[in-house]
Amino acid sequence: MAGYLHRGEGDPAIHPTVLAGAIFVAALILIVVAMTAMYYQADNREWDQKVLNEQPEELAKVRADQESRLSSYRWVDAKNQIVAIPIDRAMELEVRDLANP
Repeated sequence: MAGYLHRGEGDPAIHPTVLAGAIFVAALILIVVAMTAMYYQADNREWDQKVLNEQPEELAKVRADQESRLSSYRWVDAKNQIVAIPIDRAMELEVRDLANP
């Protein structure tokens, strides 16, 4: 039994082996954490590009319609002679009217 506990000549030293194993495990954990962080960062970038920054076609059409209504002359009610004018022109007229009471 005494020979069983004794380290032979060809056996590796236990402390350097455990230290090397611990360093390997710590490095592996750091690499896994870093790769996970990189994955989630890339995933968030893709989400922003594909979902948040891309306008649905219907929304783009509504915005284009609103923009054309705000920037053009048109009849609101031809019978009562009510006309819509571009918003920029309306603001200019309002400022002019407020400046000259």
